[in-house]
Amino acid sequence: MRSLALVVVAPLCIVACTGDDITFAPVDAGHHDAIAFDATMPQDAGSVDASDSSVPLVRRLLMTYEAPSMAGELVAVDPAKGSADGRLAFAAFGSVQGDQDVPYLVESRADVVARLDPAHPWLASSTWSVAGTDAFDGGEDYSDPVQVLVVAPNKAYVFRYNRDAIAVIDPTQVADGGAAQSYIDLKSLQQAGDSDGHVDVAGAIFDSTRKRVYVALGNIDIHLVDPQGFFQPT
Repeated sequence: MRSLALVVVAPLCIVACTGDDITFAPVDAGHHDAIAFDATMPQDAGSVDASDSSVPLVRRLLMTYEAPSMAGELVAVDPAKGSADGRLAFAAFGSVQGDQDVPYLVESRADVVARLDPAHPWLASSTWSVAGTDAFDGGEDYSDPVQVLVVAPNKAYVFRYNRDAIAVIDPTQVADGGAAQSYIDLKSLQQAGDSDGHVDVAGAIFDSTRKRVYVALGNIDIHLVDPQGFFQPT
């Protein structure tokens, strides 16, 4: 049975982890942009007219936010009916991720990851707190989870932009604000002169053939970014 390797890739470096989540040395990976995607979820049979077999059993999950509070709402839309099947309000900005089997709501500002019910994706079946204990003086007051990547039935990595460690959770658990099982520390990959205190984990992909996870590290210094976010001074 092949072990899982977590390879941390960055615009400036790559890291890999084996089945015991051991990181390897970084290598230059060039420059890449992160990609966001919309999720299409399976639909429970009750939401479609059984007499119309031509109607695809799909739902689309939409996210909306209210300024300036950034409180959000997830809306499960049925394109066939042209209406919303359900809504889930949350207090902080975030994103919907996952695939048609298991969707996740990532509440970035609240440090919460929620596994949603595939048939009723406006309901959370389990939630985890990934705030951790690695906050540091002068750093942001939230860890800013940006992605959940499920690599095995009982293992998922949660990548946090404002911290140096990757949270590891068990997606099979039924939890209400459960804690991460462990953390993978990437602090050794922080570049000299980067004063913001973290490596800026931007996202990851899973290569199921090679059993490796490639993680993108921004390694920027947010103290050098224009307050309006338009450019980074050199």
